[in-house]
Amino acid sequence: MRTLTVLPGALIAGLLLAGCAPVTKGPLSAPASASGTPSAAATTSARPASFTHTPDPEEFGIRVKILEKKCFGSAGCNVTYSIRVSYSGPALNPEQEYQVTYEVTGLEDGPAVNTFTIQGDEVSYQEEEFASTPSSSRTLKAKATEVERLGL
Repeated sequence: MRTLTVLPGALIAGLLLAGCAPVTKGPLSAPASASGTPSAAATTSARPASFTHTPDPEEFGIRVKILEKKCFGSAGCNVTYSIRVSYSGPALNPEQEYQVTYEVTGLEDGPAVNTFTIQGDEVSYQEEEFASTPSSSRTLKAKATEVERLGL
């Protein structure tokens, strides 16, 4: 189980995603106030009005982290990568699951599309993704494209 961290004002999750890798599910810690202690909203049981909010793709920031790269001269590189996700929107309903679709660009065969899910303070994701790049200097970028409410 992987423990993920929430920073003040943003949900930062060390999310690793991939095609065939196992799915990991782990808790996120409660948001902290500017002083570093859990915020009042995180420690009370009352539901804020923001729990009716469905996140927009723009509220997610996604950074691609290269885990391994094997290059073959002018033939390009095979890369293993993961993503790091930040969420800047209002608190999410712990009873509602959301599926976030994202696109990774900079790959040899065009963009790759994958998803992860978030429910309250838990996130589920695959551990790694594999792809080829046309050169060793290619930068991979990711962007959330869609958020869908599941269930409820």
